[in-house]
Amino acid sequence: MLHPVNVLSPKKQTTLYKYMVSHFYKPYVISFIGEVNMQNLVKVRFHELDPIRWVVAPDEELESGDIIVFDYDGDEDIGVVDTIAPQEGEGDKFIRKASLEDLTKWEQVKLRAKEILAFSRETIYSKGLDVRIVDSHLTLSERKVEIFYLATKKVDLKGLARSVGKNFKVRVRLRAIGPREAAQKMGGFGLCGRTLCCATFLKEFQLITLQGVKLQNIFAGADKLTGLCGRLMCCLGFEKDFYEKVMKDFPQVGEIVHTPYGRGEVLEVRVFQREVKVKLENNRLVNFVIDDIKRGGRDETTGSESREDT
Repeated sequence: MLHPVNVLSPKKQTTLYKYMVSHFYKPYVISFIGEVNMQNLVKVRFHELDPIRWVVAPDEELESGDIIVFDYDGDEDIGVVDTIAPQEGEGDKFIRKASLEDLTKWEQVKLRAKEILAFSRETIYSKGLDVRIVDSHLTLSERKVEIFYLATKKVDLKGLARSVGKNFKVRVRLRAIGPREAAQKMGGFGLCGRTLCCATFLKEFQLITLQGVKLQNIFAGADKLTGLCGRLMCCLGFEKDFYEKVMKDFPQVGEIVHTPYGRGEVLEVRVFQREVKVKLENNRLVNFVIDDIKRGGRDETTGSESREDT
């Protein structure tokens, strides 16, 4: 005989609830959540210092390079479609494909943003603040402007925000950026003599560490490893994955290894020649092919390819 739920004891009600969820509702809840979280999002590039926004893909077909208008924190903004892919999470609201009128207004907005940039720099200079105003971004709706600045220490820029807001009738958002982002916007030339990577093709910064530099057997002074931003150069990370994979087969500098001529200390690793320079116990310097040495274990006594270093 079935009993109404309200006449069951609290313990039995809890047991019944858990049973119903686990056997009837749970599969549907999981499926529903999966469908909500996974959706096609459009990767949009709309500003150099804030280069990526994710926008919910519309029903109409979009292609890479299309210019669209989307909702950016409650204001209309415009950007270029990069890629479209299923992603987890939420995105900005798609409004429309950019019309000729939108494109014309976009050019006018860029000119007004330059006026705001010039005004901001003059204001900072007049106040004698140790701040570099790097760039400004005005939304397509012309209701909000973002001012990007670089400062070595904490500064109060409320006066700047008030001045800009009063003169241009916009809401102001101040955004501090790092030296790498500033170099990306300002541009320049690296030690190689070419235009900075971050100002040409790099869209996202990778973490570059001294450990990754040492892994590549690069030993140089700070002036040879740092870029215009004062940080480790981005190009030092281009071959990081390769070295992480290859260096597993090589001993470290200073490691004691066993060679056909006895024990020795590794002085240098030559990745592309697949050789290591070893200082033997009799102080001889010999280059060995990596396959002819052992890291630990017993000494090798058989002949092998090797040559004395000159």
